[in-house]
Amino acid sequence: MVWFELKIFTSHEAVEAVSNMLYQFDIDGLVIEDPDDPVFSSTEDGDWDYIDYDEVMPKESRAVIKGYVNKIDNYEEMINYLTQEMMRIKASGLDIGKFNIEINELDEKDWANEWKKYYKPFLVGKRLFIVPSWEKVQIPDDRVSLLMDPSGAFGSGTHETTFTCMEALEKFIEKDQLVFDIGCGSGILSIAAAKLGAKKVIGVDFSEVACETAIENAKMNGVDNQVQIIHGNLTDDITGKADIVVANIIADVIIEISDSIGDYIVDDGYFISSGIIDFKFEEVINALEINNFEIVETINKGEWYTIVSKKRL
Repeated sequence: MVWFELKIFTSHEAVEAVSNMLYQFDIDGLVIEDPDDPVFSSTEDGDWDYIDYDEVMPKESRAVIKGYVNKIDNYEEMINYLTQEMMRIKASGLDIGKFNIEINELDEKDWANEWKKYYKPFLVGKRLFIVPSWEKVQIPDDRVSLLMDPSGAFGSGTHETTFTCMEALEKFIEKDQLVFDIGCGSGILSIAAAKLGAKKVIGVDFSEVACETAIENAKMNGVDNQVQIIHGNLTDDITGKADIVVANIIADVIIEISDSIGDYIVDDGYFISSGIIDFKFEEVINALEINNFEIVETINKGEWYTIVSKKRL
């Protein structure tokens, strides 16, 4: 089968917005190559070293987002539409860099393996160790391993927002809790929550590809009895109240749901929100405080923030 690769060169800052934009096409795969993401690789003596992406990827390329579809009716119309969407993202205030758009034809084997080039094992916080499913490495004794095959779903764990969400989960999750993961993507946060002690995790995503990938990742990690994945939109398809709700989405959506998300959190429960670019930080803080959340902690990495807030009694 021939696949079409929608390839967008952009800035590190615009990675999540461009990824979300490509999901609108009901893509069958998403690959993110971002040289500004923190990635660690094993050395011969068993230690861990930071990978300098500048050694393996030219600086002028920077972040590259690739979406894969099996049908394109008109190349020119697609290029024009993607260009308009990029300008819309720029108008929202994000730096999209000197972006470029390409459409390429690939066979199935090429696209399925393309994203494996840059995804290597790495450490998160004090307890988690993220390992690509195809890598054979020794797991440190003080770490909980999390096998990942991000495949067609956004969420490898290397982006600052996912990374800091895992750090927050490690800090605030307690044994036998219920966790909702809104916009679960590859399922990495749902699986991390289960590995860190949650009794039950419900992940929700509007992308069928993401849900399928999350289900497979949960099975691969042996937590499919704890992790339930639902194909749906935000909180529309979940009921009840969780001890922790985590949402690694975008700032505007967090602001939008801040007046209703408390209905899904127990009293004194936590809302871990991320995907918040720096210039939207204060706006998100204000929305949370207005809607009866107390800001407990903020985690900043690069241009991105993760906010941990607590539902007031």
